[in-house]
Amino acid sequence: MRRILPLLTWLLIPGAAFGQTLPSSRFPADHPIVYVVDFAGQETAGLLQRVDTSSITIRARDGEMSFKLDDIYGVHRRGDSVWSGAVIGTLSGVVIGLLMASDAPCGGLLTSRPCTFGETAAIVGFTSAVGAGIGVGIDALVRGRTLIYPFVSHRRAGVTFVTDW
Repeated sequence: MRRILPLLTWLLIPGAAFGQTLPSSRFPADHPIVYVVDFAGQETAGLLQRVDTSSITIRARDGEMSFKLDDIYGVHRRGDSVWSGAVIGTLSGVVIGLLMASDAPCGGLLTSRPCTFGETAAIVGFTSAVGAGIGVGIDALVRGRTLIYPFVSHRRAGVTFVTDW
């Protein structure tokens, strides 16, 4: 019974369900800025208010605006995660470190020998950390948009590939 009690307590704690509108007291911290583009090419920026099965509502400069999901080409949010840059930089650093450790001799100038496991690990660790730092720096400098609603409707179809770490 002691094992079930924490699980039941967690299940019975009230929380917002997907599709419910958030109370206005939580505005603006929980409402990201989004950019809604319709099929005519008109872009409208505003704070995301609510999303349900047939529409999306934002608060724009002109007031609250609702869009039917069938009339939306895409919805973007500002920014991109820096995790992708960190992962790509780390993987690049690991490859460069392994190539450096396999090709470059270790030891002194006159006593070259193959690198030990510890030396290889140190080289790979250093180059992966440098690669991660460079990847995060590049990703932080790029100010792009991330597609959060794909452009699929009864009039048009498309495929969106999203990778996120």
